[in-house]
Amino acid sequence: MKIIANGSLPSRKGPAEYFTGTVRIDAPFQATEPARVGWRNGDF
Repeated sequence: MKIIANGSLPSRKGPAEYFTGTVRIDAPFQATEPARVGWRNGDF
């Protein structure tokens, strides 16, 4: 497990093909391969 400080990863803009309006996506957790687990947090 890799621990990353809160706020150290940049947010990204949500893709227009999935969202209408402005969306900010944060990814506070993403496991390394071969695991497939991750977490995304969207702010609308």
